[in-house]
Amino acid sequence: MANLQNTKRRIKSVDATKKITKAMELVSSAKLRKAKQSYEESIDVRDFVCNDLASAVYEIAKEASMLEYITENPEAKTLYIVIASDMGLCGGYNSNAAKEAFNDSKKGDCFILVGKKTQPYFMTKNAEIKNVYSNITKNPEFYSAYYITKEAIDMFQSGEVQAIKLVYTKFINSVSFEPRIYSLIPVLNPFDDMSTPFDNTTDPEYLMKHLMRDFVNSNIFTAIIESRVCEYASSRMAMENATDNANELKDKLLLEYNRARQANITQEITEIVSGADAL
Repeated sequence: MANLQNTKRRIKSVDATKKITKAMELVSSAKLRKAKQSYEESIDVRDFVCNDLASAVYEIAKEASMLEYITENPEAKTLYIVIASDMGLCGGYNSNAAKEAFNDSKKGDCFILVGKKTQPYFMTKNAEIKNVYSNITKNPEFYSAYYITKEAIDMFQSGEVQAIKLVYTKFINSVSFEPRIYSLIPVLNPFDDMSTPFDNTTDPEYLMKHLMRDFVNSNIFTAIIESRVCEYASSRMAMENATDNANELKDKLLLEYNRARQANITQEITEIVSGADAL
């Protein structure tokens, strides 16, 4: 009888957990729809702006012999800007981004973390964490990326780092997304040639100062938007899997409960029959 009561309590506990995970799944689905809409509205503009800025920066740096902006150096100290989440319960979303960044890095590199959930991972690796920005990914605004941009560019221009990489999660579809690494510095030209030739009458240092800021800021902001879609999609999948697991566990416990109850009934009938035979 005690075993029956214990199984019954476990069934109630699983039921309560299932209600929570189902509610969280519905919340994540609603957030995903909203985030996906924002992402789809911005993706065309993002690709156009970021690619044109990259091409402009590349051509200006080449023409003005500012080679530090466009020259790759595998030994350069690199700053990684890692975009993740401030929340948990979203599957491997946070850990995948953190691992992608750390596995790509080398000794001496440093990290700026956008979203605090990856901080414990980098601390266990004794990584150099320059800053942690929280409460940005939930409701991203364009100016939110400015402070990250300023810190990163200041580190580059002071010579503290010689390269900057952006680590974010690329959205493929609602069930498929993967971490990506994008080089902010050195800048890679996405086109063979610029559509507009470089104007040599303009001060290249002035142009680089403003274009580089806009280029980095645009990439960080749009990466936050795309990563947020992946976060909600991952969270929805995690809660859906948790609900499915709760249903499976409940079915097993119900089977266990019914078998135990049937065994008790059979034992009681056997004892009654045995008692009647004894009379």
